[in-house]
Amino acid sequence: MTRGVAIAYAVGSFFALLTVGLFLWTTTAWWNEGSVYDLPGGRFWNQNSVIGLEFLFLVLGMAAILMAEFSRQGITTESGGPLGLGTNRVDVTRRRYFSRVAWMLVPLLSWAAIVFVPLWASATGDPYETPEYGSPESMWVVIAANAIIAAGAFGVMVASFVKAVFYDRAARLGRLERSKKGKRKGLTAKPARGEGFFALVSYQGRLELVLAFLAVGTLGLLPFAFADEEGVASYVPAVMIGAVVTLVIALVIAANSWRSGRALTAGESLVGGIAPASH
Repeated sequence: MTRGVAIAYAVGSFFALLTVGLFLWTTTAWWNEGSVYDLPGGRFWNQNSVIGLEFLFLVLGMAAILMAEFSRQGITTESGGPLGLGTNRVDVTRRRYFSRVAWMLVPLLSWAAIVFVPLWASATGDPYETPEYGSPESMWVVIAANAIIAAGAFGVMVASFVKAVFYDRAARLGRLERSKKGKRKGLTAKPARGEGFFALVSYQGRLELVLAFLAVGTLGLLPFAFADEEGVASYVPAVMIGAVVTLVIALVIAANSWRSGRALTAGESLVGGIAPASH
């Protein structure tokens, strides 16, 4: 591991811890102090600023970790791409099923803590019930936003797991050929139905991961809806149905991703890069 890669990992880890710390400190302070304006920064310290800072920290952390991981495993620039320009490609290390399941527990347990700890605390004694405290709405908005992120991350991992399972199934059925090192190279001589579609949608666009994030992130808010003392809102069933349908679409794309003819561990930029110089 080079020094630059190590630094990138450290930066990514720092922003991840900073995000968690910001969430815990803010929600705890709001819960204990009551007013959303009692924190340093006054009226600046509201739900929008907290969520915005968390999003910024997450983006910076993810960017640093992805740069470190891809740089460690190697990025190649080749000709072609969707617009005929250069495109960046990477082939990462394949993770075992056990490792995937273990990592899936991280966002799942985080979501459970983010959702059920505040619900339990409010059910056993909410300080906002006294008139002198401020409105709890901002705190619950921040909690809900973090619940969406945690549940959505779990959904992404589930879709990725389904993709891996069906890639392996296609390999067992002889629909994928292997190199001497055992890596999936792509389809056999006969192209699969919809190869171009899945190459664009799944291999380059990773649409199944986006849809899984949106669907499971939405479903992750259901405990708040069912915990509402005024009853479940009339639009909740429609939202649930929409989220489930979106999740099914995501899983169908994931299960058919092998049809793209691309290796499971490979990735390619959707937007073309700099056109290679002609010789």
